[in-house]
Amino acid sequence: MAARGELAWRRWADGAALGGAAELGHRSAASDWRFRASHAPGGSRAFARAQTDVTMTGGQRLGGTRIGYVGFYAADGDARSGDARSTSEPIDPLRRGTRQHTQGIAVMPQWTIGRNSSLGLEARVGSSESGDATARLSTMSQVLGLFSATRIHAITATTTATYTRSQRALMFAGAEDTRLHEAQINWTGQLVWPVAYGTFDVYSSLQRSTGGAALSDGQHDLVLRAERLAVPLLQNRVHASAAIGRLTSLSTGNVIYTQRAGLSAVLPMSTYLRLDTERNPFVTFGGNSGWITALRIERSFGTPGFLRGGRGTGVVFEDQNGNGVRDHGERGLPGVLVRVGGEVVITDRGGVYRLTRATGGVPELDERSLPFGLMLAPQLSRGTSAGVHGDALDIPVVPVGAVEVRLELSADATLNRTPTMWTGVTVSARDATGRRHVALLLADGRAVFEALPPGTYRLEIDGSGAAEPLSVEGEAPSFTLSGSREPRVMRVTMGPRRLRMFRAPPAQRPAAEGQR
Repeated sequence: MAARGELAWRRWADGAALGGAAELGHRSAASDWRFRASHAPGGSRAFARAQTDVTMTGGQRLGGTRIGYVGFYAADGDARSGDARSTSEPIDPLRRGTRQHTQGIAVMPQWTIGRNSSLGLEARVGSSESGDATARLSTMSQVLGLFSATRIHAITATTTATYTRSQRALMFAGAEDTRLHEAQINWTGQLVWPVAYGTFDVYSSLQRSTGGAALSDGQHDLVLRAERLAVPLLQNRVHASAAIGRLTSLSTGNVIYTQRAGLSAVLPMSTYLRLDTERNPFVTFGGNSGWITALRIERSFGTPGFLRGGRGTGVVFEDQNGNGVRDHGERGLPGVLVRVGGEVVITDRGGVYRLTRATGGVPELDERSLPFGLMLAPQLSRGTSAGVHGDALDIPVVPVGAVEVRLELSADATLNRTPTMWTGVTVSARDATGRRHVALLLADGRAVFEALPPGTYRLEIDGSGAAEPLSVEGEAPSFTLSGSREPRVMRVTMGPRRLRMFRAPPAQRPAAEGQR
């Protein structure tokens, strides 16, 4: 269980007041949930409106199914909407006392398919209302969606498909209400290919609208991106990025292109020099929509924990000793996918991921995006909170090691050595938590553990299922893995299972026919 709270003093054009936020969370092997409530006081100016929100997110495991849920309520308005004003005071459109609130709930069951794929559903119901005493807009929506993810070698593919129904009601003072109905089908697909020198990304979406309230038939987007490409011969200190997008209107058939390119250079003292140029027809400058160029300098610096706001950043790192804490020399992992709520981000070259919007979800790492030889720390895969410390949402990833156990017959064994003599033997390793890992047994008597995380293990060998039962000579060895990826070889001597001698009770003879 974890709890945190914040208090802040806020000033705006018309006054000042105290606001705050509180958060309560819990994680266990079967469930996780987080509750957050906040209030920001505000006045009559649009950029300092009063805001209140309550969010509940979580997940529950039922066998092989994980059911996620989200409930939310948010309201913002004008704290001075009821203030008395003189009739001679001019009307300010920003001081009309408008209010807005939204609420809803979503349920998202998810299943894992094999080792590289997952499938999920989403059912969501929400409503919103905004306006003032003269006009109001009320919207009710129902969403049914399907999402999936799969990994093919190093490429991760994700896709979503949703069907949304909306009912809108326009209410004006002294006039009859107007009701509109709309349906929309949305599809998105994304391919992410992290490589040693950068990340390539292909994104496509299709929006199709129907109904009398639809403003257009929809649109189709296609975006190609290349991020953080290391420039050769510059020692990984200069990176390039580029993107090109194509937007097609399904109503008119018009096509619009956007282009972007940039360079980023690492300077001393954690300083970055960035040059970006972009051509976007939706953005105009001086009446023109040509190329726009920006040059900026950024510097990163640390702040005390009590000054860091939110939980929007973290590090995915290689936990070489398996203690769940990032120690000196443990590197961050670039190009790893992290999901928080409905947002998907990719770690940079230092293993850092940054969220672009506030979210109440728990970060989840997509193991399919990890480099070969690494896996999520077992304590995190079981739902515990290891790796989450204070305000930092660090995710430890442990290197896995290969262990080979070579089964050998004792020198004085009189068994027949046949190609099938090891068939039926089971070799497993049990870690300190009692978790059992089973080895792949080969015909020549080699038992291979392909991926064991760091820890201490005790070998367990059962030879009772062999054609000629076998047992371990002496004690089965224990071993410790400390994060090294070098394969480890151990030898175990086995021999015929010992016979236990015992005295049988005398046989009972049946009585003669005449003695019954």
